[in-house]
Amino acid sequence: MTEPLRLHANENLLGPSPMAVAAMQEACLNANFYPQNHEAILLEKLAAHIGHGIRPEQFVLGNGSADVLRMLVQHHGLPDAEIVVPRPTFVAYKRLTRVHRANLVEVPLIDYQIDFDGLINAITDKTTLLFLCNPNNPTGLYVNHQEMADFLARVPEHVCVVVDEAY
Repeated sequence: MTEPLRLHANENLLGPSPMAVAAMQEACLNANFYPQNHEAILLEKLAAHIGHGIRPEQFVLGNGSADVLRMLVQHHGLPDAEIVVPRPTFVAYKRLTRVHRANLVEVPLIDYQIDFDGLINAITDKTTLLFLCNPNNPTGLYVNHQEMADFLARVPEHVCVVVDEAY
């Protein structure tokens, strides 16, 4: 191996499956038409599959996690709003915050551990979002369920917390 593997972007290093390629090629034959809207059917099936009282309207569909993150920042990241993140963390949070003219508040890790007290102390009346990547990208730090629950119980209600568990 002469080049390092790109593992940081959650990309499939093996490429798309032949079945996916065939489906894309077939879809291209009708690319001049708007696609049929099967969103409602998908949402119903997702809710039924997951269960636990989850309703279809509790899902958000997007073109990958980056699109859903963009929607969250677009909705909550109003100009002059504050978005709190640990530092370092997934670079997309910083990019999205800048694009939507919100203010990024970064709380440094302490010995590669998330500073939960620092995150809480960074929250102000202007804070609308707080991102936690779990496991953290790029450090790989994993926050267990109890630590996460304890932290979330301390976050003020006006803050939308996004626990990004893409990995």
